[in-house]
Amino acid sequence: MENQSIYEALIGSGVLFPIILTENSRGEKGWYPVKGDLKLIENNLEAVFLHQIGTKFREEDFGSRVWECLEEQNTQAQSFIINQFMREAFENWESRITYKGTKIQRESSKINLIFTYVLTDTNSSRDGILTYDIENK
Repeated sequence: MENQSIYEALIGSGVLFPIILTENSRGEKGWYPVKGDLKLIENNLEAVFLHQIGTKFREEDFGSRVWECLEEQNTQAQSFIINQFMREAFENWESRITYKGTKIQRESSKINLIFTYVLTDTNSSRDGILTYDIENK
């Protein structure tokens, strides 16, 4: 563990999606896990937010309730509930980071949710974006 970077310790290791075949140190091609890569967190967040929870929400359901309110009027109440649903999803499904907030940006039929989070124990802040297109669901 002495040679392990802080990112390897905090993020861990796993495989990234989409699958990309790479070459290892022995020249063999395959699908290999990565260590300490922030893309592991991004892959997990993508899965959480793209998986819509059904109308009969149960606490153990994987996913996010964000999509329930995206087509509502652009009001302060909508912003509040989106932030609440985002916070719940982060707290339930991604313990390696802390959710900070979301800004809503609309452009024609698209709704962009620009969210900020902090990687636990490093104080490094990052942004992510979710885009929902009303015309091309």
